Amino acid sequence: MYTSSTTYVLISDSEDEDGITTNEVTLNEKLIATYTEIIKSRNIMQKVITRLELEEEKPSNLARHVSVEQISTSSMIRITVTYKDAEMSQKIAYRIGREFSKEIESLYKMNNISMIDEPLTPEGPSNSSNTKEIIVINGGGLVVSLMIIFLIFYFDNTVKTSEQVEDKTKIAVLGSIPLVSKKNEKGKDLIVHNNPKSPISEGVRTIRTNLQFSSMGKDIKKIMITSSMPEEGKSFTSANLAIAFAQDGHKVLVVDCDMRKGRMHRIFEMSNGKGLSNLLIDDVENNYKKYIKETKIENLSLLPSGMVPPNPSELLNSEANKKLMEVLDKEYDYIIFDCVPLNGLPDSLIMSNFVNKVIIVCASKITPTDLLKKTTNSLQNVDADIAGIVINKTNANYDKYYGHYYG
Repeated sequence: MYTSSTTYVLISDSEDEDGITTNEVTLNEKLIATYTEIIKSRNIMQKVITRLELEEEKPSNLARHVSVEQISTSSMIRITVTYKDAEMSQKIAYRIGREFSKEIESLYKMNNISMIDEPLTPEGPSNSSNTKEIIVINGGGLVVSLMIIFLIFYFDNTVKTSEQVEDKTKIAVLGSIPLVSKKNEKGKDLIVHNNPKSPISEGVRTIRTNLQFSSMGKDIKKIMITSSMPEEGKSFTSANLAIAFAQDGHKVLVVDCDMRKGRMHRIFEMSNGKGLSNLLIDDVENNYKKYIKETKIENLSLLPSGMVPPNPSELLNSEANKKLMEVLDKEYDYIIFDCVPLNGLPDSLIMSNFVNKVIIVCASKITPTDLLKKTTNSLQNVDADIAGIVINKTNANYDKYYGHYYG
């Protein structure tokens, strides 16, 4: 819609040599109400329609597009036309003013109507504004955002709660570990050692306690930790659980069984020149101590993964590995085996036959529940003794408590 306006002043014919009197101005002001009705009358509207050849319009419809207002308390009126065509809105405003002047002259026998401002052709629509556009755009953006959020939640089948995990897998959740925010800090993974009072440390100790209670009367010396896919925090969990056992006064060994992409040596800041892969082609029973390294943490040792072999699965399934299990079992109170994820690799399935308990690590909002279920099924198919599931990277108010360590 386009708006065009014209302004008229009402002036009475005065016989006073000094000009228009106050009484005459007051009289014109009283006439404005009458003039307004005349402007929007059927008579004026029909004349405008005829002169502008607006055959499709009716007088009553055209009158709806016209508004008349008195400018403050003056003797001036403004005629405003809002129409669907910019040029026609100007023509209608101009023609209404002219027909109105003629009508007043005919009715009152006086020529006291003068145009002050001629109507102009509007340059743009009058029913559009930045505010309106902003409201429309923001409203549309909000609707689209809500739809996206709905679709994300509707199709998101990743792990979120303990209840969801237990319902899907029928396996108990041993505990959860909050998300670690700072990723580039030295020693960032050894949180149970560096900050034993943090929420993460409390979570790991809870997992240790639940594991011990769930295995009352059963040997849980050899514990394998695996996951469904990379980046779920499997190695982080292995290292900190081992620290928790060591802090409890037990002699603990961490074995990095990921001979493809092992990272335990990075977590504990040690060399990986020689490790498990090298030991399994050596004299295991007599030389195993040469490959085990003491960490800076009391009661905790590490057997890193070693050089990448061409046949990791075969080494793990060898008689040498079986002998290594027997040797280590006599030497340590707890042995934590950090194994590869089960995404198509047989390593963890092989190792599950050498250990007492298996812990599966998943990550909140990362691990698909269907993939987690597939992992548990694969382990159950080889009769692995699954102790429970750990949910890593949970959404907790972690920085509030742990920020002082990283700050």
